[in-house]
Amino acid sequence: MNILLVIFFFLINLIDVSKNKLIFVELQSRHGARGPLHLDENNKDIIGQEWLYPGELTGVGQRMEYILGLRNRYRYITNTYHFLKEKYDPHELLVLSTNLNRTLLSMTSQLQGFYPMIEENAEKLDQKQMNFSTPPVNCENENITKEINKLNDLSLPYYMNIIPIHMIHPSEKIIVVYDYTDCKPIVEKLTNKTRDESEYLNNIRKYFIGNYSKNLEKYIKFPDNFAYEFDDIGKICDAVIADYTEGKNLNDFIEKTTIDLNTLVDECKNILGSSFRDKLYGDKNKTVLLLEESMLLKEMIYYMKLRVDADIEGIAENIDKNVSDYSRPKMVIISGHDTTLAAQILYLIKIFNLDENIYTLPTYTAQVAVEVTRQDDIKGKKYSDYNVSFYFNDKLFFNITMDKFIETVDKNTWSKEQIDKFCYVENANKNKSKKNKLSLKTIILITISILVVCLLIVIIFLVIKIFTKEEDEEAESIDSDKLINE
Repeated sequence: MNILLVIFFFLINLIDVSKNKLIFVELQSRHGARGPLHLDENNKDIIGQEWLYPGELTGVGQRMEYILGLRNRYRYITNTYHFLKEKYDPHELLVLSTNLNRTLLSMTSQLQGFYPMIEENAEKLDQKQMNFSTPPVNCENENITKEINKLNDLSLPYYMNIIPIHMIHPSEKIIVVYDYTDCKPIVEKLTNKTRDESEYLNNIRKYFIGNYSKNLEKYIKFPDNFAYEFDDIGKICDAVIADYTEGKNLNDFIEKTTIDLNTLVDECKNILGSSFRDKLYGDKNKTVLLLEESMLLKEMIYYMKLRVDADIEGIAENIDKNVSDYSRPKMVIISGHDTTLAAQILYLIKIFNLDENIYTLPTYTAQVAVEVTRQDDIKGKKYSDYNVSFYFNDKLFFNITMDKFIETVDKNTWSKEQIDKFCYVENANKNKSKKNKLSLKTIILITISILVVCLLIVIIFLVIKIFTKEEDEEAESIDSDKLINE
């Protein structure tokens, strides 16, 4: 069966996408460059570089997102497809974001590139920062280059289009953000288990300790209990990548540690990417991937069907002209995180039996694009007439007919009710276990207390008895003396 799927994907990948009519697009991107997530009380990262705030989008990150927006404008608006109008139409575009500053600001920056206006008075970048401001997709285009040159040292154009960005609340479980939901405990339990059991990740940890620990300790004063656990290595890598991308002055770090910075950055990206892969892909039952991807993929298919159904019925143009209908966008753009993209890529690799080695870490502004097309000269009548193409940073992962895509996803996802039930049951069992442990602890404490009280009573009884005996003996002695005297 796997061989047939491989042959099927190979044959369908030969389709000439340029001859297709674009029907629906969903874009998912990671936020742009940000500060390290962990700073000390002096706002310094683990390498000693100073930042204003932890985890916030930087000027470099804003510029990356803006250029990504320009690139997507070139593909979907002005050149390749002419899919959307040149001016923003709220009936065509739905914009979603997780509820964190860096994803919201990333989408704001990206939209300025997608619908650019005038440019002046943005944050200034030095040459080193500008060198790091290119997204990891192909931006070598004459029109895009002209726009970049016009920016000069500005992060973003000063003036912006006002385009609504809809925040997704974590409780909706549409995006991978479990920090505030009842799924967090089970997700952490499963991911930590698979990571701890990964021989590959344990070997990476040993490699990092063997190759970098002594050199790093020449420059960084680690706490006495610092054990180079995987999360500790992640903090180091997070700071290294953030400092490097922001163009921080790391000459002193390089000189004292004698570490090749470019090599360290590349290896850190591999380490973080491997961590995601083994935590998510290593779960044999796909439970974490089911929790993290089911609702996001179902949401994608929901909007996909709405547009394709409209195309089949021949009412797509009427929908776009209906001033009160925002329910069937031609394009959905989502601003998320590395986990958002990594989980989706790994999940699709798994359910479509793709080569695991095509996965890499979704770096800053990395992008997933899902395009639904049909042959331009053929009127679509059923879902098998439409094709779903999945891209990661311009690399085509696979093409598949829409009916097969929907069928495969439906077979391999959970409903929101299943997710809620699973997370609720797991937490209920956990809480029950805690309650039982608490009851046992209480019983032990009560038993000990009773024994202590009994022991005190015995001691008091013995003391009283001893004192009473001494008084009796003293009284007898007095009586004896009286008799002798008499």
